[in-house]
Formats: sequence, C-alpha cells, structure tokens
Amino acid sequence: MADRNIALLDQELEELRQRLGPNREPRVLQGEQKAVTVYDGKSAINLQPNNYLGLATHSKLREAAIEAIRQYGVAVCAGRRGGGNSELHVELDRRIAIYQRTEAAMLMLSNSEANWAVMDALLSPLDVAVVDEASHESVIDGINVARSNCRTYRHLDMVSLKDTLHEVGQGAFRRVLVSTCGVFPRMGEIAPLPDILELAGQYHAISMVDDAHAVGIIGDQGRGTASHFGVEGQCDVQVGGFAKALGVLGGYVACSHKLRELIMQKSNQWRHTQPLPPPVVAACLASLDLLEGAEGEKIIQRAWDNAALFRTGLRELGFTIPDESKTPLVPIVLGNADQAFRLSEGLFREGVYVEFKNRASLRAIITAGHTRDELSCAIAAFERVGKEEGII
Repeated sequence: MADRNIALLDQELEELRQRLGPNREPRVLQGEQKAVTVYDGKSAINLQPNNYLGLATHSKLREAAIEAIRQYGVAVCAGRRGGGNSELHVELDRRIAIYQRTEAAMLMLSNSEANWAVMDALLSPLDVAVVDEASHESVIDGINVARSNCRTYRHLDMVSLKDTLHEVGQGAFRRVLVSTCGVFPRMGEIAPLPDILELAGQYHAISMVDDAHAVGIIGDQGRGTASHFGVEGQCDVQVGGFAKALGVLGGYVACSHKLRELIMQKSNQWRHTQPLPPPVVAACLASLDLLEGAEGEKIIQRAWDNAALFRTGLRELGFTIPDESKTPLVPIVLGNADQAFRLSEGLFREGVYVEFKNRASLRAIITAGHTRDELSCAIAAFERVGKEEGII
C-alpha cells in the first residue's frame, strides 16, 4: 500500500503517541480464555477480559453451540428481515424480555450496536440526548449517527443532571433522552438509577440505561441495574449484552413493544446487519438458563467474593482503589499513565495480565473462575512490581 497517498500520516501517528503514550500490537491469546491463560507464549493469571462469570468456556455453553451447528449450520447469511430470522433468534428475543422483565426485546450484534440502534431510532436533529460525561463511547457514537443534539452532565452528579434537564427543557426539542451506564466501565461505580428515573420523569424525558457491565453481575439473577434497585419496569430502554459476564457475544435492547417496532422500522443497525450465528445464539440461551438456575447464584456470588479478596489485598498493600468501585471491576488508580504502563509490563513479566489502556489507571476484572490461590499470587505480583517501580 502506498502510504505516501495518506496525507499527514506520520504527523498524526506521532501526535497520538505523544498524547496516548506507547503503542504496541495487542497480545495474542493462545488457547482458551480462562483464569490462567497463555498470551504471547506466556502463561499468566488473566485479570483483563470481561468474562466475569467464567462462562466463555462453560461446558453447557459449548454443548449448546455444538448442537446448534449440527442443526442449523454456522451462519444465516441474510438479515432478519430477509430470511435470516431463525427460530433461535425469535426464542432469544423472547427469553431476553422475560429475563429483563420488559414487554419485548430484540437481539443485536453487540452492546455498542444496540446503543446505536436506540439512538438511530429515537433521536434526530430535533432531539437532545442528556448523558453522563463518563458514558461509554458507543453512546456518543450513536448520538452522532442520529445527528442529534447532545448535552453531558457531571459524572454521577444529580444536581448537574437536574440543571441540564432544566436547561434543555427551555428549548424547542421534540424529545429528550437521558442515558446512563448502569455500571461504569472505567471505575466500576453503580449509577443511582432511581434518582435518574425520578428526574427523567419530572422533565418528561425518555430514560435509558446501558447495562454492559451490569448484566450478570448485579441484580436478582444478574438482571442488571433496574433489578438491583428494585425499579424494574420503570426504565424505558435497557441495553445490555452477552459478551461480558454472560460469556458469549451479542447485545440487545429490552423495551416496550412499540419501541421495538420503531427500532425495527428505522434502525439501520437492525435492518442491514446479518444476525448472530446460530451457535452463538444457542450459547446465549444456555447462558440465560445458567443464570436463571440454581448454579447462577453461586457463580455470581463467587465473583463478588473473589473481588472482595482482591480489592482488600491491594488496598492493604497501599494501592489506590476508589471507594466508589463496588463490583468485580476493580480499578487501580496510579499517579500517571507512565506508572500504569510500567506496572502493566512488570506484572506481565511476573505472570499476571492487566492491559495498559493509555490511562493513569489499570482495570482488573476479577472472575468467578479465579481460585483464591491465583488471586493471592496476583496480589503478591502487584506487591513485587509496585515496590520495584516505587508505586507503593
């Protein structure tokens, strides 16, 4: 490829290196993604992926996927409107709605696509989205896809949200949508959803929660933020996915029948995208079966117990873990991005994988699949590297 035809390529790359720090190719996963995993030929205690419940390698999900391949093949090569709407997809839509306690639901390729689909269907240049400033990038991407107006409020600040809603209420917007993450992806805080819903109701705004890091982790049987606070049925739009705690792939929108129809009619993300392959859909169904069964509660509790052990161990060493972090997503706050990079590299040399993401913090995901011995080894590695780097 003739890079000389791409104007300012070197300049832009250098600016990114200066702003974001060093870049390297992602580590290569070799074999299964388990609590102890091989990356780049090295066995490491895996504190990086979002496989909170360890379901990505669960035998029941494997068996469901294999049986679906035998029965349906590896893909449906058509959109759901064009002949690819298999009975498995219809069943998973139905099961998601039951799981989320909503009228209806629709399966999407990813949690991010679900966010885009909601924004694409509900918003236009005549509307405004009011979002927490720490919301996931896919929410902002969706607002841009819809060419909608956007206002942000200070992170978890209900006074700021009220002021912002009052401000936009003075305008001539057709619709106002309030969006928050249920569990925030950087620091693991749980949004005060009841307060957000109350304010949305006062200002006649549509309410939306992005439960990417909440589903499978908080709420009854891992049903997410609305269940966690006992406000099921009060949030207009619940977005979630299977690619994190539920151990598979895919996103969804759980909502009313009318909003589901609107998304089907208007959203390019639903109308023009090939649906998830049958073995993936079958594994998603098996994942819901697990969470709704007796084993689910035990798996979720194990993830929380492991996270408490890990969080306490790091705090006792002197690492900064914010008090607001409540879930098995455990942020480790450092002084700067360089410290975070050196800690990440040093941990990998010691056999612990926590990826550096160009921030002054690292994020560990503690799963139900980790043993107490593995977590103790990881804590000991944090101590060794933290002292070597002068962090603790």
